[in-house]
Amino acid sequence: MEESQAQSSKKGKKNFMWTAKADKFLISFLADCAKNGEKHGKSFPKAVYAKAAEAVTDYCKTLCTMDNVDSRMKTVKKKYSRIACLRSKSGWGWDDDQKIIKVGKEVAMEFIEANSYAKDLINVPLEQYEELKLVCGEDQATGSFGKSISDVQSENVDDVTSGKESSERSKRGKRSRPWEDVLSKVDGLTEQVGRLTEALVDDSFVEKLYSEVTSMEGFEEKFLENAFDYLMAHPIEAKKFMVRRLAMRREWLQAFADGAYV
Repeated sequence: MEESQAQSSKKGKKNFMWTAKADKFLISFLADCAKNGEKHGKSFPKAVYAKAAEAVTDYCKTLCTMDNVDSRMKTVKKKYSRIACLRSKSGWGWDDDQKIIKVGKEVAMEFIEANSYAKDLINVPLEQYEELKLVCGEDQATGSFGKSISDVQSENVDDVTSGKESSERSKRGKRSRPWEDVLSKVDGLTEQVGRLTEALVDDSFVEKLYSEVTSMEGFEEKFLENAFDYLMAHPIEAKKFMVRRLAMRREWLQAFADGAYV
């Protein structure tokens, strides 16, 4: 029985054909899962992929396995990374109403000639863009994750200001030992610097960083996701990574894999 299931899974992975219709269904399904809080960080657990595979199978009337979904999501994430990279290009526009990356005709033609994949991404409406953001990007749709990065940044700065005012009032209200004052100031300063540093990492930088990290060849996708998580938690390291040459980025990733940054 187990052998039969394994053969069926392998057969499904080999024979399932992803059509535009099946792609749209998968992205919409996973976007709904993200809205329901089933997305953990920047990825979905295997249980969600298994559920998606069952839904696609039922929708397409053709066997689709969890491996099929996992493999397809690599393609979907690559597409989203490319979109993020194109959006971050200096001088290129963005029509938020129609979800179009706007580029001059001559510039677009020259770029597409060197990058054929961009033909379906430049000067055309990006279908399901908002759902792609939910599935592949930073956006979360429920609870505290419903806030955008910009919202969080604004709150961080506000918290720093209000924290300072609160500290001042506290000092006036009671006396404390000198060493306690020093420790309190150091802790407060460390926290404020950390929050201000995070506030400097804007949406476009996050998208660009994700695109650059996940496009590195020779590393497993899960490892690159973990590396991205680490860089997001350490903004200075993230900025250093972005200015490095490709060879130096590889060295950094290898050092990260060896535990140098743990």
